[in-house]
Amino acid sequence: MRCLRWVVSTEGICNSVQPTFAKRSFIALMKPGRNLFVLVAIMLAVWSCSQPDLLKDKEVLMRLHEMQREAHMTNDAALLVSVMADSMTVVQDGVISKNSKGDIEEMFSSYFQQVKYRKWDDISEPVLDISADGTLATIIVDKLSEAAFINGDSLSANETTYWAWMSSYRKESNGEWKLYALASGRKPPE
Repeated sequence: MRCLRWVVSTEGICNSVQPTFAKRSFIALMKPGRNLFVLVAIMLAVWSCSQPDLLKDKEVLMRLHEMQREAHMTNDAALLVSVMADSMTVVQDGVISKNSKGDIEEMFSSYFQQVKYRKWDDISEPVLDISADGTLATIIVDKLSEAAFINGDSLSANETTYWAWMSSYRKESNGEWKLYALASGRKPPE
């Protein structure tokens, strides 16, 4: 196979067409001291480009968490599922289920026609953990919800529920964070 290659030598850079790759490594051809700075600078530039911006990721994930609250308070099923992956695994009440985004939207559209939330508030600051490579994250939530069910033209008495859950997010190839798994439990107020 013939290929165009760049050969680094003590005289500078030249290009030539060769049937094989250079036999001498880039590091071996560098003069000690003078070119070490260049090598370190290149390595640092490559390393810094590959590091995730965890602070930005935290802001995005917390915004997605707030969007879920907004979706519940405004009965907006489309907004709720906009933060979800195409399929989602849910663990609730001892049951594991895997649902498509469309199925979840249909379920919440129906549910939101029957309920009006008055509260959907964090009891404590959510606990957010992002993997070192910036591709996976979990948010642990302690939440109080208060909702009334719609009964014709009237609303039932408010029902208060305490929730705790752990939601798992994955950064997609396009850089967007998507919710792909949720494990939750609830208890009535004491």
